[in-house]
Amino acid sequence: MKKVNNILKMISKMESNANEVKLGKHEVELALVDEIKSASDSVKKQYDIVFQKAMTSLSNINEGVKLGNKAFFEAQKFYQQGLKIEQQAKDLGVQMPNDFLNAMKILYQYSNLEGEQIIKDLIQAQKALS
Repeated sequence: MKKVNNILKMISKMESNANEVKLGKHEVELALVDEIKSASDSVKKQYDIVFQKAMTSLSNINEGVKLGNKAFFEAQKFYQQGLKIEQQAKDLGVQMPNDFLNAMKILYQYSNLEGEQIIKDLIQAQKALS
């Protein structure tokens, strides 16, 4: 009977350790969710700066094009990371928070046609003023 109790204690300890590992993994994934949200805020701010700078002069349009390209590639990078996190959460049966979903919408918007169109418009304005 003593051996059975020892085995049950060992199994219980192993289950407890497994749960700790799972929790650790979820904490890391939650940190990535926060990073995606932060990245979407950053990308949005960068595009706001692009417009502000582009409206003042040609030199600022040049800077706006550079910033726009940087923001475009950043948006693409974080959108792809977000898709991976979203799939992992779905596989685990976890519902993503609304702020993450909203951040993904912003990143999608700027990592696709809209972000690309903004840069094209700036380049067109740059050519017109040159």
